[in-house]
Amino acid sequence: MPAREVNLANFFETTANGNIGASDTTITLDAAPTSDGTNPIAGPFYLVIDPDNINKREVVYVESISGLVCDLTSTSNRDIENRHSADPSHDDGVTIRMSVVKEMIEDIHDRINDVAVTGAVTGTLASATQDI
Repeated sequence: MPAREVNLANFFETTANGNIGASDTTITLDAAPTSDGTNPIAGPFYLVIDPDNINKREVVYVESISGLVCDLTSTSNRDIENRHSADPSHDDGVTIRMSVVKEMIEDIHDRINDVAVTGAVTGTLASATQDI
């Protein structure tokens, strides 16, 4: 998995504005994730579609967002946990939630490993500590 930095918003939940087809690479939301209730966050980030339905739950990786339209770029960013034999379809109004998912922890781990391998520890860690 590539070492990527992703964004996160606390307690974000919305619904889909329109159906999500099995081959769709965009998702339209009813509300955009925000950092403070007002300012939208930029991609990339993860979303969980239909999080409370064990049979249709799907984790997607959102590359970017424009307004309320999430761009997944390709179907490889759908069902990133490989829970389904084919990407599921979702109905208009389905719950979409931003949650901490396994892939986020793996992304952090991969970025730390990359820093240790490249030897660029001082600058990266100093920058990260300032953000905390």
